[in-house]
Amino acid sequence: MALTSPGVIRTTNEVLVALAPELTMVKEFSYDISDAVADYGAKVRIPMITGGTAEQYADDTCATPGSEAGNYEHATGGLSDVFVTLNSQPKSTIPITSTDKLELPNDGFWTRAAEAGRNTIGKAISDAICGLFTTDNCLAGKKVISSSDISNEKVKQKVAALRTDAAKKGRVSDYVVVLDGAYFAELVNELPYSTFGGTDPIQNGVIPKLFGWKAVISADNLPYGIVGAVVPASGVAVAVRPVAIPDPNAYPECDVVTDENGFSVTAMRHTSFATGKAFYNVTALVGADLIRKNETYYIAAS
Repeated sequence: MALTSPGVIRTTNEVLVALAPELTMVKEFSYDISDAVADYGAKVRIPMITGGTAEQYADDTCATPGSEAGNYEHATGGLSDVFVTLNSQPKSTIPITSTDKLELPNDGFWTRAAEAGRNTIGKAISDAICGLFTTDNCLAGKKVISSSDISNEKVKQKVAALRTDAAKKGRVSDYVVVLDGAYFAELVNELPYSTFGGTDPIQNGVIPKLFGWKAVISADNLPYGIVGAVVPASGVAVAVRPVAIPDPNAYPECDVVTDENGFSVTAMRHTSFATGKAFYNVTALVGADLIRKNETYYIAAS
């Protein structure tokens, strides 16, 4: 079971490279990505570590009688499990009209095939994460950044002001601010270049450590009426897996392709004997869940 055609190999690798913005978004939260294949509907265990509340050390002589509070065996945090269901399987299917193309990796056909695969899988990842930020899920309440704030260049001011609300729930540095793409673009426009220095925020849609946040990220698939969210980084759990193929022998080419981060997709090529056409497919399994709802705010335009 392997990929052997130059066109198929190049296209699959380009899909992984092109998914960099979505992978950057995933890595701002709690996540589990690996090359271990899975089936649709499988549950992936994601360990969640909570720091709890700090306390002063006190040995047994200082502790309250009958209490272990203060010594090195009194836990102030904990480890728990969250199980994320892989309930989305995006796939891109491209008909190969000429077998000669398999040996021509530089043909423009493969560039378009890679774009289709990236768009399909990238949108599914974005949908899975951004779709979590509904008014019913974000129980900390509503914050407002109006559309007029864009025209009046106040997005920077408004994002910085959100610190006050986040600080009521925890450490600001543990929070991620999610912004609609138009709002994010205006934020970048308002910031001096020296603030983020480089092209990463523009190309990948993430500004790390801005105003003390863990990150500010761009999102294009938020629910209707929502323009952003303020969410603990450990409040979102994301899982991505390559797809298990029951009978790999049915495909002349079939394999799991993994990038340097462990992010993986399943790619395969087969022929329809009824039509004589060949098909290239790239697919993956995606799941996400919002864990800390009571500490998550949604941002609306009004």
